[in-house]
Amino acid sequence: MIPAPVCAMAGSVERATAKRVARRRRHVRQSLQVEQLGVNARLVGTWLTPGVELRFGFDDAHAVTGMPLRDWVKTLPEAVWNNDTKAWTVFDFGGRAVAAILAKAGFRSVLGPDGHAADVDSHAAPLAVGEPGERMMTVAVYPRLGGLAYLRGKIPATAVWRRGDRAWLTSPFVVTRGGAPVGWCAVPEPVLAWVAANPEQTHDMTPPLDYDRTVVGLMGTPTYVLGCVTPATASALAATGIESVSDLLHTMPRRYIDMTGTTVAGMQPGADFSIVGTVTNLDVNASRTKAVIVDDNGTKIWVTWFRVRGLRSRIPDGTRVVLGGAKLTTFTSQRGFTGLSMTNPTVEPVVATSSRYIGVYPASGTAGLTTWAVFDAVKEAAHRVTDLVDPVPPEFLAKRWLPSLADAFRMVHDPATEEEKKAGRDRLAYQELLRLQLVIRRDRAANAAQPGCAHTPTGALTEPFLAGRGYDLTGAQKRVVAEIRDDMTTSRPMSRLLQGDVGAGKTDVSVLALLMAVESGRQGALMAPNETLTNQHFEDIRDAVAGLSKPDGSPVTVALATNKVTGKARKAMFAGLADGSIDIVVGTQALIDAKVAFHDLTMVVVDEQHRFGVEQRAALRSKGSVMPDVLYASATPVPRSAAMTVFGDLDLSVLDEMPPGRQPVATVVVAAGEVDPSRPGDDPWAAIRSAVSQGRQAFVVTPLATSATRESAAAHVLAESLSLGALSGLRVGTITGKDDAKERRATMSAFAAGDLDVLVATTVIEVGVNVPNATVMVITGGERFGLAQLHQLRGRVGRGGHPGRCLIVADPKTSLAQQRLDALASTTDGFALAELDYQLRGGGDVASGSQSGRSRTLRIASITADTEILRNAIEDAIALTEHDPDLDAHPALRAEVDAFLDEDQADFLRSA
Repeated sequence: MIPAPVCAMAGSVERATAKRVARRRRHVRQSLQVEQLGVNARLVGTWLTPGVELRFGFDDAHAVTGMPLRDWVKTLPEAVWNNDTKAWTVFDFGGRAVAAILAKAGFRSVLGPDGHAADVDSHAAPLAVGEPGERMMTVAVYPRLGGLAYLRGKIPATAVWRRGDRAWLTSPFVVTRGGAPVGWCAVPEPVLAWVAANPEQTHDMTPPLDYDRTVVGLMGTPTYVLGCVTPATASALAATGIESVSDLLHTMPRRYIDMTGTTVAGMQPGADFSIVGTVTNLDVNASRTKAVIVDDNGTKIWVTWFRVRGLRSRIPDGTRVVLGGAKLTTFTSQRGFTGLSMTNPTVEPVVATSSRYIGVYPASGTAGLTTWAVFDAVKEAAHRVTDLVDPVPPEFLAKRWLPSLADAFRMVHDPATEEEKKAGRDRLAYQELLRLQLVIRRDRAANAAQPGCAHTPTGALTEPFLAGRGYDLTGAQKRVVAEIRDDMTTSRPMSRLLQGDVGAGKTDVSVLALLMAVESGRQGALMAPNETLTNQHFEDIRDAVAGLSKPDGSPVTVALATNKVTGKARKAMFAGLADGSIDIVVGTQALIDAKVAFHDLTMVVVDEQHRFGVEQRAALRSKGSVMPDVLYASATPVPRSAAMTVFGDLDLSVLDEMPPGRQPVATVVVAAGEVDPSRPGDDPWAAIRSAVSQGRQAFVVTPLATSATRESAAAHVLAESLSLGALSGLRVGTITGKDDAKERRATMSAFAAGDLDVLVATTVIEVGVNVPNATVMVITGGERFGLAQLHQLRGRVGRGGHPGRCLIVADPKTSLAQQRLDALASTTDGFALAELDYQLRGGGDVASGSQSGRSRTLRIASITADTEILRNAIEDAIALTEHDPDLDAHPALRAEVDAFLDEDQADFLRSA
């Protein structure tokens, strides 16, 4: 008796054998059916866009090479698998002898739509079809089965690929010569007749877009009017912010691929470059994808991708692709073979193009937008706006050796040479910067036309003020004071930006400006962004002018205006400002309260001006009976190029010299893992103990948090930990922005008086805190601060006669964060740091409040790299607006400026 398991096994084997026999019989029947028909290929599609449907068995092989047909079909330029019909459809055979290609593979004939054998080669030659337009005829050239490669060298760069029906759009003169077809393309009689009737038109371009030929008109022209933009592509473009042809043309390539020099030859291992080649031996499994890419010289690169999905369908064997974003390396196999390899490069199929350079544009996986879709669209747009009316007068372009705007778009998006890429990009950068400067200059002219106050400084107050300081002004201070005095003596309202590094002496300059107004019988006001800084300024100015008397013998009066000034004191302050008995007022934004009225306000100083909003600065300026002179002071250095752009309506004064007696501050970066609040021997705490033992004081600053409440809590927790641990025995105080105002002032006063050794604080001490005895600054979580903010914090020490030391405890997670910290440790030059910070993080949007990241207003220009273009734009804007501030003589340029800069952006520039 046969055991049951053996019986079961035998039954299983019999069933498996039966299934194999059945599959074999079905395959034989299918083969017999094909033999009876005499065909295993079928012509499908249309006359203009034909395809050949191929059916074959899993084990069928190529008749000549023996390669499995399932692998052979993937080597053809364009083959698509239809899972429903279980068949391949080929649209591009990479050659014109399609019948011979199929015969060598073993396909004996092709069945046509009528069921009879078809002459497949009659569908291989390219075909031109005329598309009459309003102004000229366009020709759509269909590659058909012969494929794209045959046409690539014959279609000009100005042609546009219309993806929807697989056709090149070009001029009828491309497919004719001397009134006859060129020979490589079938041309119907209507096209020949049109060329004969229009012999004078010889340009090589697609028809212009239907728009009003202005830049503003392009802003209202949707992308879907372009031939290569399908509804799906238009939606994907819109999802990324590209809604109009103007948006598209102002989308710059991140880089270019040179199709004439993209082989491995001459490339060194370790180099990062792009290469064009053909995919072979694609092998995909769950964890990785491998392929061999063969460049146009036949050199092979072994490529591996890890955790990259969808490559099987995106780049099947035979696909022409571009690789980039990874370094070329060498490897040696176990058999001793040496080859080239790349790991996880970016990969994209190459689009149909006859251009030398392919622009690589920002793509969006979430929106389904590929760089090639953008390339197709923007290239077509650039060739269809050649009739664009340039808004900039030609004499300005000629003076700067700049191309027209239409030529610039073509040079950027379809350049013929390296020189064209630069020339086109420079013109678009100039256009952006010119727009900004025109807004600035136009409004500067309007402000200058308003009545101001011509002050008459006598020196009656400024000279005794300087004599009482006990030191001389620096050369930079003297220069800046002279610039301010010259401005104040004219009736044109002063608008001046005062920049100075930490400790450069801005306060003395500001006080001198206020005193010059008081000497002239007027009033002055200084507005600061927070109470700590305001109180500091008030005390400094009050002490500095003590003992000074006006010509009538009365003392110079200084008042404080904050929300903490209440009751009778507040009423007295309001009355004194209104009747003129208060000469100088120092306040927070309480100064712009509707109840505050001045007797004769003619001089305004806005300190740390970047911390105020547009409306706040404008509201204070409106308090004067005439347009007051305004001095905008900033202790945060701004790159000069940025200042020229954002503050182009302001005169710029720079304090680039430090007063004598300022001590250097040595800066070191300490790894966060090496610091513990409980260990007195760790470097930051040892430095503090050493300083305190010498009678000095120290700051400890806690990092930024997601809310002010959390920052405050973190500061108090750190202070307690230090008091019980590393700094036990020292007098430790805490100050945060969330503390009670009275407690905060008491703590700050105690530290300033020397009653505390260490002050643990948030960034509330970033500006306005002056404790000359403090020599050590410890900043925890340094990687979470901005470069300018770290520099400001560092400036709180070394203000007396003793050298300072700044220790930044940090754990940088990125190379960018490490670069910032290294830069801070290498220099104390605030302007050099500001320039580096701008280059590292971007300058923000110069026409809005955004302070970092890539500018939306300046999408092309860089105000650090394009300083020469910026200077030219400023000079030309002055020339254009000097006698015509409203650009009445240049309506196209005015319309462009108004269209590109909305009212909010223009208001920001007017008031910034």
